[in-house]
Amino acid sequence: MLDIQYDIPNKEVRKWASICHLSAFSGLILPLGNIWVPLTIWLIKRDEHFYINEQGRQVLNFQLTMTILGVLAGMVIWLLKFIWIGNLLLWIPVVIFISQILLSIVGAIRAWDGEKFRYPFSFPFIGIVDSNSNE
Repeated sequence: MLDIQYDIPNKEVRKWASICHLSAFSGLILPLGNIWVPLTIWLIKRDEHFYINEQGRQVLNFQLTMTILGVLAGMVIWLLKFIWIGNLLLWIPVVIFISQILLSIVGAIRAWDGEKFRYPFSFPFIGIVDSNSNE
């Protein structure tokens, strides 16, 4: 894994990185807003500073992972409800939802402090993108 050293970002950079993390809460209002809003911010701001690029990718990878897990868990629960096992698994989407909320808050706080934050249980859908390359 590429571990790039950088200076602590300035306040403006930290602000946008935090907004990326907090923008996932838009999913509470807009369908898939937890993906579309951070994606939009990341696409607009990623070229301004490596830190925004890195934290935006972290948010997107985590939100994509949790959304996919939530949909899969819902489908499995729906299929298993016919044999009464599905009711025992209803806690899984609740855990996914609560972890999204708590980890987004932690990510925003860490980003505001200029710390490197990586979400646990996150599949790297979006890798490191060098937007300056001509390929």
